[in-house]
Amino acid sequence: MDSYIELAKEIHKRNNSAKIGICVGEVISRTPVTIRIYFSGVPLDFDEFFNVEGLVNGNTGVTTGDLYVKEYPIEIGDKFICIAGNDNQSLYLLGRFESIEKLFIYLEE
Repeated sequence: MDSYIELAKEIHKRNNSAKIGICVGEVISRTPVTIRIYFSGVPLDFDEFFNVEGLVNGNTGVTTGDLYVKEYPIEIGDKFICIAGNDNQSLYLLGRFESIEKLFIYLEE
């Protein structure tokens, strides 16, 4: 019976591919703009991606050269909230990642 269970587990692994989903990406290069994310400890680099909110390169619509979020230029080390497409091959940038220190949330009863 144990060998049947192991066989079923192996078949189940092959049918359900892992999805990256929502993640944080970091700019590692500016020419071309390259964003690195980590999935299961493996670095994945994207140099072609979809800009969702306020990310522009002049009015060219390309991801090379200087990239701006609204009026702020993108620098190496900047982080973005990203979501990967269903195929794990495309990356959508949702916005800039900013950490909020000393944020306290209180619930009223």
